[in-house]
Amino acid sequence: MVLTGVLYFAWTHRIRPDDAQRPLFQGVLYAREVEDTPWPTIAHVVTVDLASPGIDFLVTPGDPVKDLPLIGRTTSAFLAEFKVQIAINGDFFDPWWSSSPWDYYPRPGDPVSVDGEAASGGVVYSRKHRNPRPRTLYLSHDRKAAFDTPPGEPFDAISGITLLEGGAPRVADTAFARNRHPRSAVALDRARRKLLLVAVDGRQPSYSEGMGLSDLVALIQRHGGHDAALFDGGGSTALVIAGKDRTPEVLNMPIHTRIPGRERPVANHLGIFAAPLGQ
Repeated sequence: MVLTGVLYFAWTHRIRPDDAQRPLFQGVLYAREVEDTPWPTIAHVVTVDLASPGIDFLVTPGDPVKDLPLIGRTTSAFLAEFKVQIAINGDFFDPWWSSSPWDYYPRPGDPVSVDGEAASGGVVYSRKHRNPRPRTLYLSHDRKAAFDTPPGEPFDAISGITLLEGGAPRVADTAFARNRHPRSAVALDRARRKLLLVAVDGRQPSYSEGMGLSDLVALIQRHGGHDAALFDGGGSTALVIAGKDRTPEVLNMPIHTRIPGRERPVANHLGIFAAPLGQ
């Protein structure tokens, strides 16, 4: 009981970071926003200038022949395996469960499928949509990005739920939308010249409780987002960069199986290639 009490106190009284802003790579800026009111929140926003030399995209490759075309990987493992500089978790996926720190699916290497259109290098491996208000982000290898229509061939594609469409919020009045959770999202500015990757920490009392979707939309709009989609969140939320010696550096605080700092193996990811600073 004493040990449990000590662990709970440590979990609910962790030191929170400060606001921060710094360049990560050429054309890539990171911002961390820490709020105390009306509840504790920590949000992470990576802004990518799509005109910057060296920018390219990679969605996790999948096998279109298989019913479950992907295998579970953490976002850090995806970044290390495919040697991208930035990565965020992607589509909602199944099968999935998280009953305890020992009982969860998928584990690394377990087969999974995604909900939404998904493609890598022009190879489409998913077209199904079960979520309401689906939204697909298409990315071409001439540094163009667009929602709903591929901007070029071949393309990568990754999907979620509509948050912003033509600058207008598209948030349903549901418990899922209202309640505060960890969140992951992707957005484009009006001119489609900047790509935003957003991760909000949550489910961590006194550290960061998370956001409802209206607050997430407001955050995206403050950073210039005009169109946006919600990726899988909760314990899946992870935003990772290649740090020193290419070691994965997790920018946010994941919360897989309620353990702070633990990443969940997920189905697919959005990766960004970028040139180092000073080149």
